[in-house]
Amino acid sequence: MSEPRNSTHEKILELAEAYFSEKGYTAVRLRDIADEIGIRHTGVYYYIQSKEHLYVEVIERSMARHREGMQAALDAAGPDIRACMHAIAEWLISQPPVNLARLQQSDFPALGEENAEHLAALIDDAMHQPLVEVLSDAIEAGRLSVPDAQLAASTYVCLIEMVHSRSSIRGEKSRVCGDLIEMLLMGWLAR
Repeated sequence: MSEPRNSTHEKILELAEAYFSEKGYTAVRLRDIADEIGIRHTGVYYYIQSKEHLYVEVIERSMARHREGMQAALDAAGPDIRACMHAIAEWLISQPPVNLARLQQSDFPALGEENAEHLAALIDDAMHQPLVEVLSDAIEAGRLSVPDAQLAASTYVCLIEMVHSRSSIRGEKSRVCGDLIEMLLMGWLAR
């Protein structure tokens, strides 16, 4: 089944991304999206195959945006690790929170295994690999001492996402992220 690509389809995608981001996959009802757009519930199926298919399309679109945005931010930051970490943080907090923990713990188990694996790979490629590449280059050049670039990148992104998704964080999120970057780079132990 080929889905129509028009302004209504685009509105469905935009609204679905906001709803999935806020509520998670299982809590979103297609009826709510249809009501918000002003079409009949059954009319949504003219534009999408299923709720799961819509979710996959939304995450694919979001991860393409993240991959492009994070790579552009890193390219602009240059080789300085601190600048790269700030660039990643600024990119992430400029976007709706992804809520990686909820995706892994709640959303993906509700999907078919193939879709869950596909989306997990997309998330890794979009949200971790750009920073893994920068960290690996810095490790190779002797500018950074991290035993596992993949673990460091995924931990960092998860920490920034946590700061971003928590409304109870005191202070400006950019400043909080800056403090977090300094803790990670300088360590907690007195020297």
